[in-house]
Amino acid sequence: MKKNLQSYSNFLLYISLVSIVLALLFFSILQSKESESLQENGVVSTQVRSIIKDGSQGMENKLNTIVQNTNQISKVEVYNVKDIDGYREVFDYVESVKPNFEYSRNFAFTSLFVDLLPSGNGDSNWYIVTERRSFHTLSVLVLFLGVIFYWFSFTVWSLKKAYDQNRLNIGWVIVFMLFNIIGYSIFHLANNRINSKQSFE
Repeated sequence: MKKNLQSYSNFLLYISLVSIVLALLFFSILQSKESESLQENGVVSTQVRSIIKDGSQGMENKLNTIVQNTNQISKVEVYNVKDIDGYREVFDYVESVKPNFEYSRNFAFTSLFVDLLPSGNGDSNWYIVTERRSFHTLSVLVLFLGVIFYWFSFTVWSLKKAYDQNRLNIGWVIVFMLFNIIGYSIFHLANNRINSKQSFE
């Protein structure tokens, strides 16, 4: 029975450590994708402005090529705003008319918490709207859930260790819940000091 309890205690410790490591790993991967998405958005905007300067002939095919060469861009819209004055008027105009040139695609798979974020920029002649996948919300959610799961499982492990050593009281419960691994480190040092005093008595 004691051996089973020890195995359960070890399992709690391992699962808490694995959960925080995985959370940090997936957070880093998703943030890397977010950086890629932001970089592609800037590159696409620059490329579109460049081909507009070369003329609008074959624009749809050129937009197709630009978007298909990216991993995170889902849509590009180009508006002729030459006769529109003021930023507010441009925004209202873009919201109310169809773009002069447009290309969009659907991703084969998009997670529930992956957002499609539009952004726009332009000059006095053309206004360009791009839409990209954003992984920021998903990355923060993964990290948050991983930290919560780690915090809970490590706290339970700490409580069990204190109980096994007959040191568990309301004070240590609060310390473990609030300070987690730091709280357990304080408990471990305090427990060692008590054991050292008892050994000299």
